[in-house]
Amino acid sequence: MKEQINKEKQVRANSKHMDMSEAVDKAIEDMPKNYYIRSFLKQHQSEVRNMCITEYNEAETMQMFKEEGREEGREEGREEHLIRQICRKLRKGKNVEQIADELEEDEVRVKVICDAAAEYAPDYDEEKVLEAVRQLAR
Repeated sequence: MKEQINKEKQVRANSKHMDMSEAVDKAIEDMPKNYYIRSFLKQHQSEVRNMCITEYNEAETMQMFKEEGREEGREEGREEHLIRQICRKLRKGKNVEQIADELEEDEVRVKVICDAAAEYAPDYDEEKVLEAVRQLAR
């Protein structure tokens, strides 16, 4: 087990300055000769290389999906915040131009949200407005 962990650490370190295929080969080659796993890895080197490359690509892909998901979440949060701000300003009787100016937002974008919110006047239930705007986006 310790031998396997050492191999994985070495592959990761090598992959920072060489391609994954070379990193795997070098990690196997640099492994101490008395490691039992070394002879097995040398014997099945091409399979080991392919497995490591697949795992590495999978990890990169998963990281990319996580980052995309986080960005989508942040964008949704910004949109929700904007809608809540607009609803508060509508409750105060402000018009589209005033709201767009005060929030430094595009007037067309504010108008779309205000039009969706109009159905819920005069309370402008924020949750219902959020859902209405989401429906428009679909």
